[in-house]
Amino acid sequence: MVSVAFNPLDSDILAAGDQSEGIGVLDVRNGKLLRVLRWGSAHVVAFSPDGQTLVSAGFGGFGLGAPAPALVSWDFRTGAPLWSTGGLVYSIAFSPDGRVLAATGLTALQLWDSTQHKLLGTFDISAAAVFHPRQRMLATTFWDSIRLWKLRIDSASH
Repeated sequence: MVSVAFNPLDSDILAAGDQSEGIGVLDVRNGKLLRVLRWGSAHVVAFSPDGQTLVSAGFGGFGLGAPAPALVSWDFRTGAPLWSTGGLVYSIAFSPDGRVLAATGLTALQLWDSTQHKLLGTFDISAAAVFHPRQRMLATTFWDSIRLWKLRIDSASH
């Protein structure tokens, strides 16, 4: 396992990403494996703030008999994939309201509308990203630099 995330809706549920086996979903009260989500590597996992969506990111690979996407959004209740996209993804982060997903990778920072599954924009190369918990701000980093982004998101489209 290389990444873990607790479900904010049920803190006894833990998702653990693996580079080859996918995502194990565990009940931490008893250590029981509840399900495994398989679709390529999952070196980063993150829950949406409402706990209903789980996103995994990897380096691609092969899953379900085809090249696996690097970013997969899952319906956590059913375990079904909602959407996916290719590319090399290093980190993922949800905005505090869960509407925006930031994905960083080798070529760019991408911001996604997490409910409509649409790409909102592609920006400079970033290795990691985190949203400010109370402001419309995103911090990104690449090598020895940190960049702060003030986000303006059209609320009419959500």
